[in-house]
Amino acid sequence: MLDDKVKPDEFVANVINLREKMFNIHTKSFSKDNTIDLTIKTSFENFLNQESEKTAMSLVYYLDDQFKKEFKNLSEVEINDRLERVIKIFRYLQDKDVFEGFYKNSLSKRLLDARGVGGSIYLEEAEKLLVLKLKEECGF
Repeated sequence: MLDDKVKPDEFVANVINLREKMFNIHTKSFSKDNTIDLTIKTSFENFLNQESEKTAMSLVYYLDDQFKKEFKNLSEVEINDRLERVIKIFRYLQDKDVFEGFYKNSLSKRLLDARGVGGSIYLEEAEKLLVLKLKEECGF
């Protein structure tokens, strides 16, 4: 599943693009057929949970990269869109607690780094938005 030659953040970006491509085909060619929808969902779940710890870690690396580099140049709407795409992939994970452990460490480091550098309120809002989205998915 996860090739050691592909960086974790690239892997997640590829999965996000593949999911969007599949759902575009699903919508345009199959008129949102429920059987196709279920097949896509099951396929992504099986694929991403083969090595769920690596998948969870890759999602966290991707988010970390987005917060450190990409989000600084994006509008609030674009950030929300990217976070929503990650949440759509997150939904396929069965071991959400593994993701949570990796995410807590990553978030802590980002918050400490931002504090030392004088972090952006804008990025803090994006962090809060992601935490809110994760709470909606998993509960408290």
